Amino acid sequence: MTRVEQLVRWTHTALAAAAGVHVSRSKVSRLCRDYVNLVEPTGVAFPAYLARQVAELSPRQAHVLTALYYRGFDPTGDRAAAVVDAGRTTRTTAERVLASGVAGR
Repeated sequence: MTRVEQLVRWTHTALAAAAGVHVSRSKVSRLCRDYVNLVEPTGVAFPAYLARQVAELSPRQAHVLTALYYRGFDPTGDRAAAVVDAGRTTRTTAERVLASGVAGR
């Protein structure tokens, strides 16, 4: 499988996971070919390139693609982020309880 084919498959998977982002098959193929032939040699990462291109079509979803690309590449970082997110939820819940006055009794 060529580099372009790999990127096309990944892009279709990422776009399917990012609800609300619709890019035609021909545009995905063209973006991947352009990246491999013109952009990759300059050192720009594919997710940054793709997010920038998709941002022109759907600005709110560009960050979703970048997050999907990096998920799983750093399991330790993923776990750390999950712990921090869980801590935020716990603190938010605790703050709500304190604000309601229930904890002060």
